[in-house]
Formats: sequence, structure tokens, C-alpha cells
Amino acid sequence: MYWAGARIGAAFLGCLVLSGQPSQPEFEVAAIRRVAPDAGRHGGGAYGPQGVRLKASTVRALIINAYRVKRYQIAGPAEIDNQAYEVNARVPAGSRSNK
Repeated sequence: MYWAGARIGAAFLGCLVLSGQPSQPEFEVAAIRRVAPDAGRHGGGAYGPQGVRLKASTVRALIINAYRVKRYQIAGPAEIDNQAYEVNARVPAGSRSNK
């Protein structure tokens, strides 16, 4: 189960890197943690000049935000809708951050 979470986290960071930004983004630090199933799903988050903070986002939601695609365009196992993650990524000082 740990490796599945690590693969999903790596996939998310890949989504951020490949999300159509003209230059390759850099993260000073990034943390991706699986949210406990009983913690509730509140979603949401913030994109700002310091980085990205997302709360209880499913893999499907992360892909939708990173690639700007529609829900029906994503296929995958049930885990992409059932498991949620908290993402905190900080960009280096002086970097430009785009959503």
C-alpha cells in the first residue's frame, strides 16, 4: 500500500511538471501525504507565489487541475476517486509560480 501512495505522489508531481508551463518548475520541498479515510473530504487548497497547498484531493482531482481536462476524460481504478492526498509544495525564493 505504501508503494501505491508513493507512485501516486510521483505521478502528481509529474502532473505539476508537465502542466503546460513554459519552463520546468522547481520545488524547494514537496510533501504528499495520504489523508486518513475518516478525516473527511474537504478538498480545496491554494496556489500562490510560495507554492501549492492542497487538502484532501483525490488523484482524479489532481489530474484534472494539472492537465485541465474533464472528469470523463480520465479512466483508472477506483483508487483514483477513493483515496485522498494532502499536497504541500514550496517553490524556491525568487521563482515564478503558475497554477
